[in-house]
Amino acid sequence: MADRLSLRLRIFLFFALMGLGGLAALVAIQVAAGWRYFPGFVGDQGWYLQVALRLSHGESLYREVAWAYGPLPAHALAALFRWLGPDVGWACLVNGVLTGLSVLLTYTVVRSLLDWPAAMILTAFAALAGPYVWGDLFHTHYYVYTQAVAWGSAMSLATLAAALRWQRTRRDAWLVLAGAAAGLAVLSKPEFGVT
Repeated sequence: MADRLSLRLRIFLFFALMGLGGLAALVAIQVAAGWRYFPGFVGDQGWYLQVALRLSHGESLYREVAWAYGPLPAHALAALFRWLGPDVGWACLVNGVLTGLSVLLTYTVVRSLLDWPAAMILTAFAALAGPYVWGDLFHTHYYVYTQAVAWGSAMSLATLAAALRWQRTRRDAWLVLAGAAAGLAVLSKPEFGVT
């Protein structure tokens, strides 16, 4: 009986790791394909880089620099510019990390509702085809020009994942994490933090 259970556990772990590895590979492929790419047919997709650069030189957001979103995305990128130098690659890296985090959090939330094969399929669908008008998770997060949507979405998903975990465990740390993530969502894109 123990051998049979351990065989089931090994098979489960194998497929779970293969699925998560597949999702990680999809993220890596999209990041590689979109590295240093700022799509946009209508307007300038790099204006927020100028906002972050001005903030990194000491100007004030909202008073000296116009900005229509929460302060987190602009200040986070400005901090990277201050520490590592201004480069579009840092913006791409932040978007790539937020995309990967959003895919992982999407899986975590869906996995709390469905068995793991269905959760993998649904997460892969969201990552590749997506429910959004503008496209999939990769496009919506990775190619977002202000990073407000990427930060807000990732933090909203983190709020939901932590709240679901709290509901199962009743450990206060998960509730604190859910509240902190909701606060970061508000600081990213206020409407994402309240929904």
